[in-house]
Amino acid sequence: MVKAIFISVRTGSSRLPNKSILKIKGKHTIEYVIDSVKKSKYADKIVLCTTLKSEDDILYDIAKKNGIDVFRGSEHDKLDRWWWTLLTFQAIESVVTVDGDDLFYDHKLADLCFEQLEDSDFVNGQGLYNDTYGFKDDFLEKVMKAKKDQIIEPHEIVNFLKNKDFKVSHLTDVPHYFKKQNIRMTLDYQEDFDFFKNVIENLNDNFTFKDVLNYLLMNESVVDINYFREEEWKKNQLGVDKGWRFRGNETDYLTKTLDSGFSAGEDGTMVERVERLFSKKHNQKYAIGFNSGTSTLHAALNAFGVGVGDEVIVPALTPAMCGYSIWQTGAVPVFCDVREDTFLMDCEDVENKITHKTKAIMAVHIYGLMCDMDSIMNIADKYGLYVLEDCAQCFLAKDNNGDISGTVGHIGSWSFENSKHLSCGDGGIVTTNDEKLAKSMRQFGGVGFKNLTASSGKVRISRDKFQDPNWKRHNVMAYNYRMPELCGAVALAQTERMEEFCDKRIEAGNSYLKTILDSNTDLLKPQKSPGGFVNSYYTFGALFNGEKYGIEWQTFRKKYIEFGGDGIYAAWKTQNQEPCFKDNKIGWGDVPIAEKLQKNLMQFTTNQKDENEIKVQVNALKKTLKYFNK
Repeated sequence: MVKAIFISVRTGSSRLPNKSILKIKGKHTIEYVIDSVKKSKYADKIVLCTTLKSEDDILYDIAKKNGIDVFRGSEHDKLDRWWWTLLTFQAIESVVTVDGDDLFYDHKLADLCFEQLEDSDFVNGQGLYNDTYGFKDDFLEKVMKAKKDQIIEPHEIVNFLKNKDFKVSHLTDVPHYFKKQNIRMTLDYQEDFDFFKNVIENLNDNFTFKDVLNYLLMNESVVDINYFREEEWKKNQLGVDKGWRFRGNETDYLTKTLDSGFSAGEDGTMVERVERLFSKKHNQKYAIGFNSGTSTLHAALNAFGVGVGDEVIVPALTPAMCGYSIWQTGAVPVFCDVREDTFLMDCEDVENKITHKTKAIMAVHIYGLMCDMDSIMNIADKYGLYVLEDCAQCFLAKDNNGDISGTVGHIGSWSFENSKHLSCGDGGIVTTNDEKLAKSMRQFGGVGFKNLTASSGKVRISRDKFQDPNWKRHNVMAYNYRMPELCGAVALAQTERMEEFCDKRIEAGNSYLKTILDSNTDLLKPQKSPGGFVNSYYTFGALFNGEKYGIEWQTFRKKYIEFGGDGIYAAWKTQNQEPCFKDNKIGWGDVPIAEKLQKNLMQFTTNQKDENEIKVQVNALKKTLKYFNK
């Protein structure tokens, strides 16, 4: 039975061109892998598996020079490449795979894998410094027939073959020093090459894997050269874990909802439960669920009695949905300017734009920071106005009084849209301590059923009454803005973890802030949080000062992405500049500061899963600032 080691390799990648043919101490990087696997006591054949692309021609020459075989096949499907390698070299019955990016691969792993293949069809050696897989030839044949045209990666084979009749095992008896710790040993970025170069140039030519570990133990700082790339690499290799936010009770609550046929349990419907929990967490008497964070604004303004002939003051620097909700009532949006330091509504401009038509102020807390609610409430009291807090981007932020966002004005509004602190796909919720306002909002969003109350969304209180032909159901003109029960199930599970989600955003935001302050740069000016305020960082907002140095906004963004950062988001056009308002001559108000800021604001993502993901973004920002601060 012929045993073979397949080395899967490409000359380069988009992240590090020519990575396999770069040289360290006179040897191509791929030759370090070849030299190691040649020491295997079981391998009868070594095959370098690459693609038919012309750029990989040089790998053929390197393989031949080192006395090993070559197969060239599919560019995208690694399993297909292995299968055709088996067909080409027909005597092979057992295979161990090695990644050409693993310069410190130890042949002992391949030998362990060969030994275990005696009693297995597939050996899974994932989770080591150098992932290793082993399989029998007939096993791969069955995999190829089962997968058809699908492209699956080696680490996906186990799940792909779930419930299939194969003997699959994990690689056992592996020495502890092969098990992955916080060291990155794969070649995919320039920093990885720098790491390998540092280690290899400081060791003897015949170094072992243990020699590498001992060197790193004595020189701990070397690990930092490339380890920050690990999370980004995982995203590229294994796919982004987009579902991490929904690992609480979401699935359980959805299943219960479906299993019950959308009937209420003993503790009420899912929507009723999220309303109770949300109001409790905000110490508010009433909470009403909605189908979006825009319908919440519409319902709140309607509850204030806003209508045709009225005006509502709203910051210009905010999404158009705020202005839409005012227009939906028949009123006119009056755009107020913002402060240069906080990016939030300027209270002096608010007061300057009050007229006899003004009915309400919509205080929009953007990026996770609360507006100056003390001043806004003083203005509202002075002129007899309602205040609506739009907290779509501002969960659990606090002002200098310790008041939570959404609890100071007459009504607070939140969004559960997918990018927000909490999400149920789409949805929204309002809170208030005013029973009259709560009842109005519930009925307005609940199709106008007359039996809806401030605290209850129950429509069918009495079956006999509801089924009576003489029963009159609707007493107000209204909309169907109700939160669907499935969205309520997800929103409930999310609300249970509200503090956890907000704390993660705050950790990310504070990490960006520290990075900028430590750099002493004036390229980025962070959104200012006044003393005593807590910013819950829906995003980390900063003013880009690149014009001073001749650096364009997009140039900075592209370099940040190049260094591994997420995309930097731009601010929305100010509402008065959006065609829907401007072209239709809807709204008024000059806002020179908002228009100036909007062009130069940058929003950095804060929705990272953990400290490692945050570190990727922070390191990207550090490198970008260093690059432009030369």
